[in-house]
Amino acid sequence: MFHLHTSLTSHIQQYLQLPLQNNKPTATIHTHLYANENPFGSPLTKWYNRFPNLQQEKLKQALSAVKNISSENISLSNGTTQLIDLLYTCFCTSGTHNIIVCPPTNLLYEQRAILHGIEVRKAPLLQDFQLNLSHLETLTNEHTKLICLSSPNDPT
Repeated sequence: MFHLHTSLTSHIQQYLQLPLQNNKPTATIHTHLYANENPFGSPLTKWYNRFPNLQQEKLKQALSAVKNISSENISLSNGTTQLIDLLYTCFCTSGTHNIIVCPPTNLLYEQRAILHGIEVRKAPLLQDFQLNLSHLETLTNEHTKLICLSSPNDPT
């Protein structure tokens, strides 16, 4: 069985061994100054002085129920750019790995790869916008970490 964590770069595997800071409100800790939270509370009735839970468990559980998939298979981000950067950070090493894009596609994959120092290989779609699998196969090697496939051609 394939385990995603085995594909993570060594520095991300090391990072995952660190304990997470607990940002949940407790009875004994009223202000989380390490998280730069407002010690005076919120002027509103809800606790808007607190950052949301880093792991987003409640939202992932709700999405899991709607989509009928495990919450462990759900990743949330503040936008496409953040998620693409996270993928490159977790799976690619600058100057070592490559990704494959299939133009025409969103330029964000290539732009962010360049910023991360990752080689970009291109397997253009065929005239009918289908994948050119034989060309795609020739581009892959032991340093290929991600193949970016978009449907409907935008990373949303």
